[in-house]
Amino acid sequence: MQLNGLRATGLSKSFAGVPALRDVSLDFPAGAVTALMGENGAGKSTLIRILGGDHRPDTGRLELDGVVLEPATPADARAAGIRVIGQEPEIVPHVSVAENVYLG
Repeated sequence: MQLNGLRATGLSKSFAGVPALRDVSLDFPAGAVTALMGENGAGKSTLIRILGGDHRPDTGRLELDGVVLEPATPADARAAGIRVIGQEPEIVPHVSVAENVYLG
């Protein structure tokens, strides 16, 4: 099987009628580390939560290696091999960055 990576196409998400994401499309190549940067309110956290299975998009879809992916929970995303790290400075205090990454 050829590993293409994760593709987000046309993702949109609103909360109480307020749009957080509008028609976002991105490719995340297999085996690469990708960083998202942007201004406050740009939708970075919402996108990360969709990729990580915390939120479901209102529209759009995710594909992993060409197969539609619909993670309903963070465990589903992890089982598919998706790892996300939010912008919080520490996930577990007094533990290294590498150890936080591998906590799962």
